[in-house]
Amino acid sequence: MNKFRESIAFRIIAVVILLVLPLNILTVVFLHRVIADSDERMNMESRSSLSVSSSYLKGQLKSVTRRLLYENVINNNFSELADKDGKVPLNTKGEIVQTIGKLFDQILDEYEVIDLVYCRFPDSDIFITKGSPGASREEYKKAIEDTTTDVSSKYGTVWKIIEMENTPYLISLTRWKDREFGCMLNLRKTGDHIVNYGGAEDKYFFFTDSEMNMTPVSNIEALNSIFISVDEKDGHDELTRDGSINGEKYRFYGENLEGYGIMMIQAVPRSGIIAGLSKESIILIFIAIVLTAMAIPIMLLMLRRLLFVPVSKINLGMRRIENGEIDYRLDEKMGSAELSGISHSFNEMMDELENLKIDVYEKELERKDITTRYLAKQIQPHFILNALNILYSYEPEEYELSRKMILSISKYFRYVVYVKNRFVTLSQEMDFVKNYLDIQHIRYPDQFFSIVEYEEELADYLMPPLIVQSLTENAIKHSLKIGNRINIFVITDHITDCGTDKIRIRIYDTGEGITDEILEEIRIFQRTGEPQEHLGVGIQNTIERLKVLYSDMTTIKFERDNASGGTNIDILLPMIKENSGSGDYAHETASC
Repeated sequence: MNKFRESIAFRIIAVVILLVLPLNILTVVFLHRVIADSDERMNMESRSSLSVSSSYLKGQLKSVTRRLLYENVINNNFSELADKDGKVPLNTKGEIVQTIGKLFDQILDEYEVIDLVYCRFPDSDIFITKGSPGASREEYKKAIEDTTTDVSSKYGTVWKIIEMENTPYLISLTRWKDREFGCMLNLRKTGDHIVNYGGAEDKYFFFTDSEMNMTPVSNIEALNSIFISVDEKDGHDELTRDGSINGEKYRFYGENLEGYGIMMIQAVPRSGIIAGLSKESIILIFIAIVLTAMAIPIMLLMLRRLLFVPVSKINLGMRRIENGEIDYRLDEKMGSAELSGISHSFNEMMDELENLKIDVYEKELERKDITTRYLAKQIQPHFILNALNILYSYEPEEYELSRKMILSISKYFRYVVYVKNRFVTLSQEMDFVKNYLDIQHIRYPDQFFSIVEYEEELADYLMPPLIVQSLTENAIKHSLKIGNRINIFVITDHITDCGTDKIRIRIYDTGEGITDEILEEIRIFQRTGEPQEHLGVGIQNTIERLKVLYSDMTTIKFERDNASGGTNIDILLPMIKENSGSGDYAHETASC
């Protein structure tokens, strides 16, 4: 025994044990720490993903409820269908039902999670539905009628879970005046919509009621044991439990959708290393013992030099980046070409990611700022008041003038309120400008002469809304003086610029003309994008919108006319036309 203790073999074994045992203990501790960190990150990421998905669903439900209420409040078609005195002919009611059906089709296209939209007029016995929730019409019609009977509140919106043909549905009911309207979701389909929205093909989404009384609603046939416990956290019911689907281990996260009576559950696959920790740890320890026994000195030296130290540097660098130091970069001298290449590629990726993040953030801020100012200019209180004052000033015998003014004002507001697209046709914009000038002619009779012309072949080409009207408004606002009659012209034609077909819009007047100071501020703003003190919001917003929508494919010039002394504005737009089949926008020519 003494000889064996003094033998080289014993010493090698002792050295191997002394080296391998601490190494394996440290390896197990490290693995547990890594797994714990990974588990915590998975929980945070999954909670965040569930929060985003639930926010998306709640946003869709809230938005479609507001949309239906908005349409019922402002859309006269609903009021006419609610007529119970027989004043509206039956054929007219039929046409109105078709119109409302088309509106419901648009709403279904806009809100993908909604499977059915309905409106019910109890007094006139009219029931309009659009959509395909997956149940027969008799079933869902009866379900809606039962819901309206169960709900006692006279006003407001309620949500209720029902079951039809062994399938749970979520129904909303809103009462307003003499009608009832709402929407319906097939909760088996809703999970698929959420997956498509989030792009998470390895996740499952399903639902139960907020009181946890229902079996989880899912389109998964083999939904095995799911153990759910409800914990109170921050005033909201949440759950976190492990379970399995088709034999695979998943972690389940739940969040209540407050106000809608349902809980959304997200199933996330567990990592293989988390599922089999003990087995993996034993294998790693065994491999470490074998490798150490074979060549411990050389192995430790080479691994330390070529792998352990570089990997530690990479891991430390990644942890610093993970902790928010996105400007930190890895050391590219790692002792081997492979790890050095990984560090170099990672650094390049972080450079591109940082630049992309900044660019996306700046562009999003710019887009939101421009959109906000564009919407803010759509309806101007002083214009509304002036128009109403003119109507008030008319005498009873001036009925035709009043009628003409009311028609023009209604066209004006119909355009500015309902124009939602980034583009309208040129003919729509020009007709709107003509109508706007007609109103101004009534306000300022015999004070100015105007012409709005465009080539008929350009009528269906696209352009941003309210661009021409905003600049025409400036001509009225800044050039019109009492006792000084001016001319305002808006001429649109087709030209070829640098070998490229363009739409040219010219707006010019014979007023006092734009000042040199304003012209200089326009040039500075176009060059730098910095807001100028004396430059109006309308001009700045117009320049920014054209830049965001067309980049370098458009130009806008402001000049003073030397002959008349007025202001000339020249806009060149690319020729863009809506595809008749797909609804996409197609550029017929490229910018020079």
